[in-house]
Amino acid sequence: MLPQGSADSFFLARAASSSAAAAQNAPLFIVTSNAQDAERLTSEIAWFAPKLRVHRLPDWETLPYDHFSPHP
Repeated sequence: MLPQGSADSFFLARAASSSAAAAQNAPLFIVTSNAQDAERLTSEIAWFAPKLRVHRLPDWETLPYDHFSPHP
């Protein structure tokens, strides 16, 4: 069963801010299938756990075998 609504963001925020994760001070790296999901998770995780530092790395907007460089 897939999580509904913002349940995935809530789970990830809880996992990142758990006492075990905080004790290790280890980053949590999340990979999404598209930019819209990444943006949604960024904003929702920041809402569920405001003390966490949440950063979204931008996508390159090019395919791996394209013959041109991404826009600067």
